[in-house]
Amino acid sequence: MKDYARIGVAYYVVYDPLQQLGNRLLRVHELRGTNDTELVNDLDGTSRFRIDFIERNL
Repeated sequence: MKDYARIGVAYYVVYDPLQQLGNRLLRVHELRGTNDTELVNDLDGTSRFRIDFIERNL
């Protein structure tokens, strides 16, 4: 993840279906200056973003 900050990626999302990083499936990160910051809700620790997945059978 530090590599993303080093090359200047402004935002990225980590999908963690096995929850190896914690109890959330999705984590949204933002580059602020030279710091990589996870965007979470300060009240309950959840993500500030809602992403809906739609399964399509093609």
